[in-house]
Amino acid sequence: MHIFNNFICRIYSVAVCRLCVLLMILVAQQVHARDAINLPDFGDSTGQLISPEEEQKFGQQFFQYITQKAPLNRDLQVQEYIETLGQRLLHSSDLTKTPFHFFVVMDPAINAFAGPGGYIGINSGLILRSEHEGELASVMAHEIAHVTQRHLYRAYEASKQLSIPATMATIASLLLGFVSPELAQAALIATQAGSIQYQINFTRDNEEEADRVGMQILSQSEYDPRHMVSFFQTLEAAGRLYGNGPPEFLRTHPLTTSRIADAAARAEKFPRFDSSDALSYELIKIKLELAEEESDKQSKSTEIELGREEPKREPTKEQRLAMRYKQVLTDFQNKRYTQAREGIKVLLGQFPRQLLFVSTLADIEKQSGNLKEAAQLMKSAYQAAPKRLSSLLDYAQILVETNQAEQARELLQLAVWDGARLPELFKLLAETYYKQKQVAQAHRYLGEYHLLRGELKQAVTQLRLAGKTAQDNFYMSEIVAEKLRTIRKEIRDRREDS
Repeated sequence: MHIFNNFICRIYSVAVCRLCVLLMILVAQQVHARDAINLPDFGDSTGQLISPEEEQKFGQQFFQYITQKAPLNRDLQVQEYIETLGQRLLHSSDLTKTPFHFFVVMDPAINAFAGPGGYIGINSGLILRSEHEGELASVMAHEIAHVTQRHLYRAYEASKQLSIPATMATIASLLLGFVSPELAQAALIATQAGSIQYQINFTRDNEEEADRVGMQILSQSEYDPRHMVSFFQTLEAAGRLYGNGPPEFLRTHPLTTSRIADAAARAEKFPRFDSSDALSYELIKIKLELAEEESDKQSKSTEIELGREEPKREPTKEQRLAMRYKQVLTDFQNKRYTQAREGIKVLLGQFPRQLLFVSTLADIEKQSGNLKEAAQLMKSAYQAAPKRLSSLLDYAQILVETNQAEQARELLQLAVWDGARLPELFKLLAETYYKQKQVAQAHRYLGEYHLLRGELKQAVTQLRLAGKTAQDNFYMSEIVAEKLRTIRKEIRDRREDS
């Protein structure tokens, strides 16, 4: 009955309680939770809780910390899927004014969380445990609601005296489980019981509010809100598989029967929809499943076993296709290129516009040494979806490998000018400049690569090298100098705040 809190925003169960307590400890003050909470209206943008500038900086600092500490998904096709799904929920719900960023954490635990600045993380274990794209969408809609309702900022409003780095490190640590339960428990004992009880009730209210708003987002995006209820029920049943009861954080903040009943009753007021991209959803699950099998995480977690149960129903057409795709990828990983090629061509014959199939065949041809065929396939994928960075990077990479670095550079540079901020893009762009013996530009874009990854010292090193090799290029020297001033100021701010 209590399993839903295992994946749906750990920060809003035990984590919120731990967060508030730990932040109070860090600032060495006791603030009564009742006085700290100021409930804003839906979509509050007045800046009463936090200014837009602070929110942006908090979000960037938070994600940099996450990037350095968590095993984030590096498969661009998986990232593009989760980003596309998130943006669908936002655009259909008229929430595009608030910036959101969606990413996948390679962790078998059934979990999802919303951090500062609209950064929403979904664990791979949660995606694998879901049975329908609508269930995954329901989790993401719930997390979006936590952001729009500004639950996180209400939780630490009383501790704004903390520095940004300390705050973001604390939040990220709680979300990712870096803070020991023993520390949080000791803090709980030292805190007034009445205040903690109020905070528990407050977080339960947050969850119910996020359920309600999340259902509205789902319906406006033409997903059936009943999928939220079905995920409640599926994971409630899975919770009974724990031999010694649910994990500690579920015992602290249980999912109540009334919450499930309330959600079920509310869902019946919405129209029914069935408009998901079932094939892409199943294919992405296969990619994540293989990635987790490769990392051998299933042997380290009880929760991953929950995601490996045999289907209780007859597999759908999309699930059968996904299993065939899994066999292709397995053959490919084991260098059985002939079998992999034959299998993916059959799938492509049925779905010639499925870019995952096109890119897989291109990878097979590339690893088989057929660069010309691979380049043509990657070019076709890029032309079919020029805004997809996975297609762009695949095509640009093979252009570099076939001595067409200038053409690759032009494509990558256009993406940068169009606002792309993917670290791997800047790294490949630097490689194209090296190939063309433009060393200063190469160092400059390597600096950008490290900066996007939050590696400030490495960024400074590369930018200094860019400045030294720029010679009489005044324009380049000024760009590098300004970037260095900005980064050094950030480094000083971090030292002062820490």
